[in-house]
Amino acid sequence: MKKIIKLLLIACMVTNVNAQTTSFTDVDKINLNNFGYILDNGTLSGYYTFYQYDKIDRHTRAYWLPILDNNLKMVKKVSIERPKNSILMESVFNGSNFAFVFWDRRDELELITYDKTGTLTGSHKTEDLAKIEKQFLGASLGTEDDPRNITVFSLGQNGFLRQTFLKNDKTGYLLEAYDNSAKPLWNIGSDPNSKFMEIASVIYSSDKYILANVDKAKGMTSNDPEFSLLAVDATNGKKIFDVPANDATHDKAITTAFFDEDKKEIIMVGEYYVKGSKILKTKSIGMYVERMDMTGKELYVKKLSWNLDLKKFIQETSGTSGSDKEESEGSTFFHKIVRTKDGGIIAIGEKYKKSVSGWGVASALLNGTHSSTSVMSIKVDDMVAVVLDPSFNLAEYKLVEKQKSEVTLPQNYGYISTVKLGYIIKMWGGFDYSFSTFDKDANRMVATYIDYGKMEEGDKKKHAYVGNIIIKDKVITTDKFPLPTDATKVLALPAKPGDILFVEYYRKKKTINMRLEKVNF
Repeated sequence: MKKIIKLLLIACMVTNVNAQTTSFTDVDKINLNNFGYILDNGTLSGYYTFYQYDKIDRHTRAYWLPILDNNLKMVKKVSIERPKNSILMESVFNGSNFAFVFWDRRDELELITYDKTGTLTGSHKTEDLAKIEKQFLGASLGTEDDPRNITVFSLGQNGFLRQTFLKNDKTGYLLEAYDNSAKPLWNIGSDPNSKFMEIASVIYSSDKYILANVDKAKGMTSNDPEFSLLAVDATNGKKIFDVPANDATHDKAITTAFFDEDKKEIIMVGEYYVKGSKILKTKSIGMYVERMDMTGKELYVKKLSWNLDLKKFIQETSGTSGSDKEESEGSTFFHKIVRTKDGGIIAIGEKYKKSVSGWGVASALLNGTHSSTSVMSIKVDDMVAVVLDPSFNLAEYKLVEKQKSEVTLPQNYGYISTVKLGYIIKMWGGFDYSFSTFDKDANRMVATYIDYGKMEEGDKKKHAYVGNIIIKDKVITTDKFPLPTDATKVLALPAKPGDILFVEYYRKKKTINMRLEKVNF
C-alpha cells in the first residue's frame, strides 16, 4: 500500500475526543518533513510547521512558518518567499534554532536558520554540488516531491551538522558544522587522495561528540566494503579516532552507536560476518555489541549468533521453534540502543532485505533501458527487540511481526551492499520505526513503529496501525491499535504530559487540522 501516512507517536491509546484544536486553511502544498516539535531543556514547549500558501508569480512561492506553543496557540507566523523550484528537503530544531534545507533541483543547496521567535538568523548556500549528492537528493524525493532526507543533525544549542560529500575522483565524505546563524564553523572529511570511495553516515551527534559509520570500498558496487567508527570533537571538528570495525576473527558492520555520558565510553551495535566473506553476497552470522573507550580501544565485545544464541533463546523461552522466519534472513538495522540503569542494553531494530521490485520490473519493461527505476527494492519487515544483561548476555529477544513495506531503489542502487543500503533507506525515511522514549529511573523503554495495515472489508477509510514495543525490567510486551482516517496525510506527534498531537492534511480542502487529545499511557 502506498505510504501516505507517516506517524511519530508516543506509546499510548487515545481515550478522549475532547481536544484543543487549530486549523490552517490556506495550504497549497506540504510534505511530512514540514512538522516538528520544540524542546526546552527536555520539556516539550511547542510545535512548528512549514507550508506553501501562495504563488506570488511564476517564479516565486510564498510559505508560512507558524510557531505554536504546547497548547496549539499561535506564538508567531512568519512569511517566507522562495524560488519556484526550491524544495524543502528537511528541517531540524536544536533547542534554540531551526534549520531548513532547500534544494533548487540542480546545483544549489541553501541552509537557512531562524530562532524560536521566527526571526531569520542566517543562511548559507552551497553551490556546484557533487554529482553523487545530487543523485542522493533526487532519489530521496520519492513520489509527489515528498522528500524524506536526513542529512542535517543537531549539535545541541551550538548549531548544526551537515553530512555531505567531497568532490574528487573517488567519492569522499565531508562533515560540516554551522552555528545558529548558518555560519560555517569547521569541516572534516576523508583524504581527497584516497584510493577508496568513503561515505560517512552520522549515527550520533551532540554538543560534545559526533559518531559516524565510515564505509570504505573500491567502488559503490564493491562486494567487500570495510567499516570503521569515526569519532569527532563537536566543538572544533578534530578527529578523535577512526578505528576499523573488523577484528581478528570476523568482519563487522556497524549499525548504530552512542556515547554513554555516565561511563565515558561508546556502545556500538552491528552485525558480524565470516572473515574475508563478501558482505554484499553473504548473510551475517549474528549481531554484536561492543564497549569502547574514548581513544577507540575495545573494552569488551559480545557476539550473538542468529542460529545458535538467538534461536535457542527463543525456543527455550517461548516453548516453540521461534518465528517461522529465519532469524538470519536479510539484515537487521538497529535504530536505537540505550544503556539501562544496571548497565545492560536495550536495542530496537528492524529487519530488511533486497527483493525484486514488481514496479521496477514493470517500469523497465515499459520504458526499456531508459527506465530510471531499479528492478530491485528493499523489503522492510518485522521489528526486533533485544535486551541484554550487564554482561551483555541475552536476557530477552523478540520478533514483532508487521506488514511488509517496500522501498523501490533507483537504477544501479540494487548493486550496493545491503549494509550500505540500510543507511540509505534510513536517510530516505524508508523504515517503519518512528522513535523511542526511555525512562532510565523506571527502567522502561517504549519504541513506536508504524504498521501500514490493509483496509478492512467495506471500509472506505485508510488504515495505519500504531505499534508499541514496551520493555520493562527485561520483559518485552507489545500493543497495536488502528488509526482510520480519510485525510490525505496523517501525522501524530508527542505532546505535553497526558496528551498527544494529531495532524491531518486534506489536499482537496487545502486544510491542516491539528488537535490535542487526552491519552492513557
